[in-house]
Amino acid sequence: MNNKELKIEFEEVCNYLFGWDDELKKLYKEVLVYNGNYDQYGGCDASIQLMKYIRKKLSELKLVAENTKDNFDDWKNNRGQFFTDNFLKLVLESEHIEPNEIKQYIEKDKLYSYECDQWKYENGEVHYYYNELDHYITHMVGNIIKKTGVRFDKEPGMQEIRECIKKKFLCTL
Repeated sequence: MNNKELKIEFEEVCNYLFGWDDELKKLYKEVLVYNGNYDQYGGCDASIQLMKYIRKKLSELKLVAENTKDNFDDWKNNRGQFFTDNFLKLVLESEHIEPNEIKQYIEKDKLYSYECDQWKYENGEVHYYYNELDHYITHMVGNIIKKTGVRFDKEPGMQEIRECIKKKFLCTL
């Protein structure tokens, strides 16, 4: 996927998940025109500000859990604790989720490679991904900053969340 296709996919995902308001448009434009330094993952002030706003929107939709830094002390062992009902409904493609399905998804999710975005936040903090949706969107933003295309097939979890969004919103990703 080239950079133009990646931008279109990012725009469609945002539109389907929460729509475009003035603040999102402004922050996205800053990413599109950004021409400064960034790290190897596309981390810079423009991408960080956009993702903070997107995570706020995802939180309002209950697609990510509220967090405090303390929640992530034992992130690897408690990874599934940040999965909200709305996120699970999206990935399990069902309105009625059985506890066994949740347990199976959490075990499968532990095999996915995501952990943290490795961007440089204020005070040296690290952002651990809430879930694969957070990882997928952050990955797109980082690659838009770097002006590179991306292949999602290297990351099974990212490909899976992409397919879930595609089915749920009947979009053309």
